[in-house]
Amino acid sequence: MSSSRLGPNRMFFRPALFWQRISEDHVAERGLEFRMNMHTGVNEARLPGSSSSVRDPDDDCEASSQLAAAKARQLRVFDDAESRGDDEAIRQKLWAAATWGDKETVSYLLSSCYVTQSVALVALGHAVAGGHTDVVNLLLQSRVEAGKPLPDRGGQTVLHVACSIGDEALARQLLRAQPCLAACTTDAGATAFDALRASDMAGMARRLESL
Repeated sequence: MSSSRLGPNRMFFRPALFWQRISEDHVAERGLEFRMNMHTGVNEARLPGSSSSVRDPDDDCEASSQLAAAKARQLRVFDDAESRGDDEAIRQKLWAAATWGDKETVSYLLSSCYVTQSVALVALGHAVAGGHTDVVNLLLQSRVEAGKPLPDRGGQTVLHVACSIGDEALARQLLRAQPCLAACTTDAGATAFDALRASDMAGMARRLESL
């Protein structure tokens, strides 16, 4: 289906090896397995033939481990070139959820939609600005390229944002996940540590540099 025929606020459903809820904003393509979850009363879908790849987690510990691994892989975001044309609808929902620290919704959107790098990066910036550690961790798991500059921020990265609000714990979290952030500079050539020193927070800069 062409993205131009999706309609406003509609998103392509991204199927997985496990059952996922289909929201009212989703458009599911043909060829999937569908069911109604009798416990929740919602419609769900998954890739055909998935039962042999990911078994019911109630079966055994190995099956539970397989499901956890499949869910972790499903969180990974896509390159911008792989956009399905529904970025605007995804952007509105993901950015709002990240801003409010809604981890459950962020996780659901990452797993059930074709989220691109640029959309995920700005969502990460919103989560960092709000101090939402759990959402930041989730977005980092999606393998978003956090070292890229945020749009309309003069070349600032998410590390610059964390340092600008003096959130040392978040800054450490970002650096441990993606050490390359330490060398990233703004359009004016300032690292996040330079910005800290300019704001009379040299002690925090030294501690972060020692990681």
